[in-house]
Amino acid sequence: MNTRQIGRLCEQAVSSDLQKRGAQVLAENYTCREGEIDMIAREGEYIVFVEVKARQNGVFATPAAAVTPAKQRKLILAAKRFLAQQEIEAAVRFDVAEVYFRMDGESVEIMQIIYLENAFEEEL
Repeated sequence: MNTRQIGRLCEQAVSSDLQKRGAQVLAENYTCREGEIDMIAREGEYIVFVEVKARQNGVFATPAAAVTPAKQRKLILAAKRFLAQQEIEAAVRFDVAEVYFRMDGESVEIMQIIYLENAFEEEL
């Protein structure tokens, strides 16, 4: 199983988790010239932009540490583009979903999802 396939499985796990929490997933893998957003959801009064970061257990840095200030700027610009295209006016939140998984031969087992609400902020 390659990295892209593993990433897709982790994103599907986060999507299911969000829906179980009552969120409505509006888009997955939204791409524009400013960047890509893994998942966009409506949760109550918020439009939530979610960055999914996956790691195998036993790594030293947390997945959220990979969401650098440069990556945050790209996410913010892409979020602005999405909101303008969809003509949406709503409260906005940027979350990070940390997915820990284990490889078992050719299969992937999701061990844990840690959902970090308001992982970073930007006024839109």
